[in-house]
Amino acid sequence: MLVFCEECAKKYTIDETRIKGDKARFSCRECGHIIVVKKPDVIEGPQQGDEISDEVTSDEILHLDFPEKTPDITEPDPPGKEHTSKTTSTVHQAKGLSISVYLLFTIVTGFILISGTFAYLHVESVSKIIDQQMEMRAVTLITSLKGIIKKSLVQHEYEQVNAETLRFSKLPGVAYAAVMNNSHLVLAGFFNNLEVFDRNFAVQVRKKGFPAEILLLDQLPRGSDENSGYITVRGKAIYDKVVSIPNTGDEIHVGIYATKIDDTIRNFLFAPLPLGLLGLVLLISIVLLFLLSKTLTRPLQELTDMTNRISLGEMDCFFQPHGPREIQELGTALERMCSSVKTALQRWKR
Repeated sequence: MLVFCEECAKKYTIDETRIKGDKARFSCRECGHIIVVKKPDVIEGPQQGDEISDEVTSDEILHLDFPEKTPDITEPDPPGKEHTSKTTSTVHQAKGLSISVYLLFTIVTGFILISGTFAYLHVESVSKIIDQQMEMRAVTLITSLKGIIKKSLVQHEYEQVNAETLRFSKLPGVAYAAVMNNSHLVLAGFFNNLEVFDRNFAVQVRKKGFPAEILLLDQLPRGSDENSGYITVRGKAIYDKVVSIPNTGDEIHVGIYATKIDDTIRNFLFAPLPLGLLGLVLLISIVLLFLLSKTLTRPLQELTDMTNRISLGEMDCFFQPHGPREIQELGTALERMCSSVKTALQRWKR
């Protein structure tokens, strides 16, 4: 006789002649479900075309011999296999993170990478543009100063040199302007504002004059008429531009505050507009996370519930297709599988 397990659809072939009484039962080898077998009035052999199924052994058939109203007795479970039945089935909770967490992690990571990339490119591009602007400004200032004091230096009119150097040093953004001869003596040198430096340095400059060691930080390479670079004066970053004056061996230095440029970049990055744009991007990301979570997790939860009902024997399941195309196809396939299993159960029961 062919017997079908209602839980896992496992097929068994048993010898109905060994059933004592009207009913008997045994445990399914696959899922442990208790299969109740009713002794048929007419014993029939396997029909032609029946699928080959597992045959219950003699040892298992011995467990079928008990009265209908005796307590439930089943064969011992194999070692390492938990006993399960239709009335004591347990749904194990899946471990791991939910889709929402993965989406949140993806959005946050993408936001950080994109924001960091744009910030890096912005700082790099802005810094290069500002360097070019500082170079152009320094060249303009030093060229103008050179054209004005060149004749005065040749004629040794140092009062005129001092006056023009002082005038250029007071221009906005200029840190200092100075003229040094080929013996490294400062002929004229003035700071724009000594108050930006520490008090000891300001007192030293007022007593001894412009320090020549500052100008020696940016020297002319051999065979070159001009040079430029960043130097540090008492913790202040300064962009120094130096050119030589022909026929005299003298040098003209013009320094421009680089710290003010850095402050300008920092103030721009932390201004309300950039921070507001970052907040807007973050808000849009959160909204997208909510929409994606709603679109993906709810249909998947419905499919999970539908699968659990099928595993508990409920075969009249219906899934309303919605969500992404792949989830709709999965729901349709699951519903079709449920219908096929239900049809197979009805055919095997007959």
